[in-house]
Amino acid sequence: MSVIKSFNLTGKGDEALKKAIDDNRDSNMAMEKLFIPYARIQGTVLGVFKALLMLLGVAMFISGTVTITYALMMIIISFQVFADIEQTGAGITVLRVVSSSIEEAANWKI
Repeated sequence: MSVIKSFNLTGKGDEALKKAIDDNRDSNMAMEKLFIPYARIQGTVLGVFKALLMLLGVAMFISGTVTITYALMMIIISFQVFADIEQTGAGITVLRVVSSSIEEAANWKI
């Protein structure tokens, strides 16, 4: 209880903190709603190119251009490369939210 009182988290201070948290939540939600279409497009494009690389490996094996080993490597590499790209996209999304939260926290007046 002494910690709450020392940081003035009762009454007016508590309301200001709740308002700041709500404002931050609303800001993050608005930003995420803005980026959802771009994230869907990114996921679709990555999926298409992953499928194309796998099909290319199979087609090259069928045509006799590469051995089964190289065709399998192309398939495995398609998963590995595009998984890394997808993880990077997810990391950038988290960084965007953190950046927005820090910016919002800098404007808090408690």
